[in-house]
Amino acid sequence: MTNWFPADLSRPGYGQLVTRLQADIHTGLLRPGQRLPPIRQLAQQLGINPTTVARAYRQAEQQGLVHSRVGQGSFVSGQLALEQVIRSPGPDIPLNLSIIQPLLALAEPALQRMLPLLAGQLSAQQLGYPAQALLPHQHHAALAWLHWLGIPLAAGHHLLPVHGAQQGLQALLLALSEPGETIGAESLCYPGLIALCQSLGRPLQGLAMDEQGLLPEAVAEYCAQMPLRLLFVTASQQNPTTAIMPLRRRQELIAVARRYRLTLIDDDIYGFTVRGQLPSLYQLAPDCTLSLTSLSKCLLPGLRTGFLCLPPAAAEAVQRVIRTQIWMPSPLGIELSCQLIHSGDAERICLAQLQEAQARQQLAYHQLGSRYQHQLRGLHGWLRLPPGVSAEHFSQQAEQAGVLVSTASYFTTRGQIPPAAVRMGLMATATREELSRALAILAQLLADATHEAGSQ
Repeated sequence: MTNWFPADLSRPGYGQLVTRLQADIHTGLLRPGQRLPPIRQLAQQLGINPTTVARAYRQAEQQGLVHSRVGQGSFVSGQLALEQVIRSPGPDIPLNLSIIQPLLALAEPALQRMLPLLAGQLSAQQLGYPAQALLPHQHHAALAWLHWLGIPLAAGHHLLPVHGAQQGLQALLLALSEPGETIGAESLCYPGLIALCQSLGRPLQGLAMDEQGLLPEAVAEYCAQMPLRLLFVTASQQNPTTAIMPLRRRQELIAVARRYRLTLIDDDIYGFTVRGQLPSLYQLAPDCTLSLTSLSKCLLPGLRTGFLCLPPAAAEAVQRVIRTQIWMPSPLGIELSCQLIHSGDAERICLAQLQEAQARQQLAYHQLGSRYQHQLRGLHGWLRLPPGVSAEHFSQQAEQAGVLVSTASYFTTRGQIPPAAVRMGLMATATREELSRALAILAQLLADATHEAGSQ
């Protein structure tokens, strides 16, 4: 459909057109995916210069309201629905590789042992409105956990709890950026960040990457031409590609950030997979880096406990946002998390997850071969498909066969072409036998796709 026409606007300026576009999108008059009228057609109907319409479309795209496709026109942007990317595990879909989570059973003994103890120790005072984000014993436990991970809190920095990494990302965006301000990230990145930027009106600029992650020269090239203050980076076990940024590249990226006064958001939720092997961006450069980590991937997602390390001014702004959003993270989740850390169970569970992940990665590589990109202790993999094979078609075939995966399109930032690939989480299946069954199905589909592509 291209029949949108703001009839009640008389020779509008570009700003009025953008405002009307925004209003008609929010009211549902314009729906996601709907094509807007061609520039010249709308200009002629409104009796204005085509450059005015072009400027309005360009401004609307910068705000994330619309997106353009070369040779096809401008279209209303849709909100990325995370439930389409990540399907919750359940008995109806046992072969679910669409979600990245730890193997929950590994935390079960410690959880069953800790909950009765927690019930006996918890006081009503701890469930009030605390004066500080963390109670003293919780602060001590969180610092100990970060130190074990290799992310010691920098001198003068503050430690804030968040209700999981997703809420931490939202708080950072709201506190440290303005509506309409461009945010930087890898060209393939976490869909939760894409969805947040869409819903908050922050255009997300994807920057070039390779098999080792984000390219510092791509960041420098963009910053030399356009303003950029915030850059979200997953340097360890990048989602979805599994890339691990080597030390030299981390140092080069930090140099670019310092040159252009860029703040790096070190999304280190998978940093535990390279513990003791590489320093985090935050550890290397706390002067220009904020750190975000979480217990969701190494312990249990339901704990909803994450931590931010950041300087005082940023911490104050983020804390104000958190109080506006949810007032505070759940004291129960924080207390349970800290008790698991204090008892040593958190370390034991994390190490057991890495050991299980290594066994499952070996299983996946054995069945899928060289097209399967992975890290030995990672929780997910990136399956590159043969040339000419559609990721969407492959995903549909897999779902029909009882296996869920996530296509590259869900991770692709605006203006980028999705590669022919799918992401696979390896830890959501209850047993290795179930995972092996899912991998066998995918291996057969991959073989069939390779044969079909070769015969065309």
